[in-house]
Amino acid sequence: MKPIGQPSGLDAVEPLDTLNTIAATGERFKQLERRTGSSRAARIEDILAALPSTSKQRKPASKASAAPAVAQEFTRQLNAYLQDTALWKDTQAAAASALQQFANIEFVGWHTQGGQRIGQEDRFESLTTATAEVSAADMEIFQAIIAKIPPATSVETLFDGDEQCAYVAVNVRGLNGNHLVGRFGATSIAAASQQVTAMEFAAARLSEWFAVSQQELAVRNSLHVAALVELLGKLAAASSIDAAAKCLTNELQRYFGAAEVSLGLCQDRLLKCRLAATSGVPDVDAFSDSCRLKEAVLQESIARSTASIWPAQDSANRHSLLSHQHFAENTRRSAVVSTPLRSADGVVVGAIVATFDDRPSAERAVGFLFAAERGIATSLAATTHGTQGYFGKLKSGIRRAFRTAKFKMLLACVGIAAAVMFIPVDYRVTCDSELQPVSRRFIAAPFAAPLDECLVEPGDVVEVNQLLALLDGRELRWELAGIRADLAKATKEHNAHLSTQEFGEAAIARHEIDRLQNQAALLEQRTQNLEIRSPIAGVIVAGDLKDTEGVPLETGQSLFEVAPLDCMVIEVSIPEADVWHVQPDMSLRLRLDALPSETVDATILRIHPRAELRNHENVFVAEAELDNTDRRLRPGMRGDAKVSTGQHFLGWNLFHKPVAYVTGWLGW
Repeated sequence: MKPIGQPSGLDAVEPLDTLNTIAATGERFKQLERRTGSSRAARIEDILAALPSTSKQRKPASKASAAPAVAQEFTRQLNAYLQDTALWKDTQAAAASALQQFANIEFVGWHTQGGQRIGQEDRFESLTTATAEVSAADMEIFQAIIAKIPPATSVETLFDGDEQCAYVAVNVRGLNGNHLVGRFGATSIAAASQQVTAMEFAAARLSEWFAVSQQELAVRNSLHVAALVELLGKLAAASSIDAAAKCLTNELQRYFGAAEVSLGLCQDRLLKCRLAATSGVPDVDAFSDSCRLKEAVLQESIARSTASIWPAQDSANRHSLLSHQHFAENTRRSAVVSTPLRSADGVVVGAIVATFDDRPSAERAVGFLFAAERGIATSLAATTHGTQGYFGKLKSGIRRAFRTAKFKMLLACVGIAAAVMFIPVDYRVTCDSELQPVSRRFIAAPFAAPLDECLVEPGDVVEVNQLLALLDGRELRWELAGIRADLAKATKEHNAHLSTQEFGEAAIARHEIDRLQNQAALLEQRTQNLEIRSPIAGVIVAGDLKDTEGVPLETGQSLFEVAPLDCMVIEVSIPEADVWHVQPDMSLRLRLDALPSETVDATILRIHPRAELRNHENVFVAEAELDNTDRRLRPGMRGDAKVSTGQHFLGWNLFHKPVAYVTGWLGW
């Protein structure tokens, strides 16, 4: 901004009033110090009580009372500092720099009064570049002297004689609740008056700068309104949405002086934004890196739901503008501006992103886009509805077809089929099954002997203690006869040794007699147990020994396998694809091949944790028990079992496996 002349109120300040205020405050502070014995012992409330109860209203002075030469020099230097400032922050910083350099003010700050918004409190912001910031005690003093400024007064000061410093707060006219505050060293009351006057000059200059800026802003807003009206007229005259998009981007680029402007549109009220047009580009390459970067910025703008600018004005918003930062770095532009486009009913139509080579142009564009957002969005939505493309024609064709009787019948059938798919139906898993005995008993040869005769075959039903086979005892009897002869011989030898008093030989003969007696008893016991009988009632599962009669048997050799028939176990082979649907305590229904007209109900007791390979398929075996008191069921019977896993929608029962297969094949 160019320099704006001398403020009208600068020559109206009365330094004498400021001197009187500081002198009165210093005198009262000294009196308070004498009463308390130490200036540090006095509380801030006591210091503030020493201030004058009222402050005089600054009255315009005559033109004859000119400001001191030092004030004129400071004003000239301050205008030089403010010559090229265009932003409010820069203006405040320039005023603070001038006050530090030419008025020797230690600290310059800006006070914003709270209460304008809910939860907003008084806030002090430092404008100095020095490392030393204002302390908490200084902030309390500033707040207190600001509170003592009446609405019609512009300045209030406090002189601390002990610390040899002064505090000053100046009300900035035109900005209600905003004050320019400062702290500076003052060796005397006369020296402090110059800094106070400089603070008043700076506050008046800031007030005038703000007023002129507001006036320029009003002028720019009126120009924006005229440009917006013209732009909306051109959008309304567009023949298609593509033409409207190109017109919008080209006009905005020309009006803003932007490097590039791009427009993205959301299809069918979805928040996924696609690039529709770019200024100066006839066609958009949807597969280019530039298009991808722009769409990321557009999507980020919609997510933020507000106008955005990069570099961010507030460091707290940098994390939410990563796509803007990336786009600016790739395009090597100084600033990136974006805004979502919401229509009058709040629907997001699209978004706009623009790049600039200078920051001021970008900031002006932010204000225009923020104000024109709703009008542009509503115009684009109207153009979209007014000019139907291919999809619009398709929708119209569907509406016409819907009016025909055939289409209505087809639609009704589809609706009925869809409704049927939501009927809850029990999902049953079909599995192969086989009957097995609950337990099995193995009958083995008690000792080595030839098999004399086998009386049963596999499949025969036997009772408890039923004779199954006979062992040949001839070899046992022959061996027993020999042992008995040896026993008689050993007995005679023992008696002979006793008669001749050969007690040692008699003892040896006695041991031989005992050994032979034990062998004879064992052989006698074996000859009495040549019959092999069934320990339980059941069926012979294994043990076909008809062809092995006369063959010697080994001790412990398995002869027969007997299984009881009172209870049977169903082994259900659950396919691997359905094992997660089957749980213990689920019911099943069994239909055996031997009894096709009958079904048997049972409950799953357990599921084997490890898969098995049966009939070249990987299955998990589940077990259930069946009562077989009538002994109609036999081990090895096969059939089909259906396990009830619970109710699901009919559509899920029919299509969950094909859908899972297709999604797996597609890699989802």
